[in-house]
Parts: sequence; structure tokens; C-alpha cells
Amino acid sequence: MHNFYSYFNISFAGDNNAYALLFDMNRLFEDYVAFMLKKHNPNIKISAQLLKKHLIKDGQNERCLMRPDILIELKDKTIIADTKYKIINKLSDISQADLYQLFAYAIAFKVSEVWLIYPLFDGSLGYKTLEYNLDCFNTKIKLQILFAPLG
Repeated sequence: MHNFYSYFNISFAGDNNAYALLFDMNRLFEDYVAFMLKKHNPNIKISAQLLKKHLIKDGQNERCLMRPDILIELKDKTIIADTKYKIINKLSDISQADLYQLFAYAIAFKVSEVWLIYPLFDGSLGYKTLEYNLDCFNTKIKLQILFAPLG
């Protein structure tokens, strides 16, 4: 029978053992942002990992699961937010794949506003909120790039 520490044992040369406890920072950041949004907006319905759709449906086969991190339901609109644990020092650090993912969410879930949330680090671009209007396929989508303080 394995004990708890055997799962975290890292072997190096010699007789010494070192232990590590690793966390998925993307998931931790997602949970933190969802918690803080709920805490500071108690009158707004905020859900984490609630919606899901498949990008491709072929009869009974479904592929490419789309599951937004956070769903924010306001009286007049719904917002999908996606969190990314990445350091963004300049606009070119924002991945095109992240933007395409949000665009796909907006189209699939029929929302007109999406948020991309990064952690706020010293020296990161996070001194302001960046706001863009995407106008593709005769669909107007508001994109906000936000930076969440960690402390």
C-alpha cells in the first residue's frame, strides 16, 4: 500500500529523498477568480464550469468539448469568462489560440461579451483593462482583457 508521500517522491542521485507538492496553477487560478467574483458580486449569478457544448457533432459522435471557465448572468446579458495563468507583459504575449477560443465560445453559446482574465503580476500589462470589439461573421462581440490581482 502506498502512503501519501510516495506519490510525491522525487529521486535524485544518492540516498536523500526530496518531496514535492504540485498544483495545477491554471485550475487554481480559475477557482480563485470564480471565488472572488462570487464574493464581490453576491447578487449576480456566477457559475464555474457550468456550460458545455461540443464544437463537432456527427450523429452520436461528439468531439472538441467546449467548457467555459466562468459564466456570469446579468439581467440584460450573459458574459463568458476564461482564465489563463500566464504572464502578459505586452500585447503580443496574448495567444491567438486564447482569442480564437473565446470567439468560439461567444458564437457557440450566443453571447455578445467575453472576458479573458490573466493574473496581475509586477511588470505585467495589467495596469488597465483592454477592450476590443470583434466584428466577424456579422456578429458583434465585446472582448475585455482583464488582470486579476492575486493578493
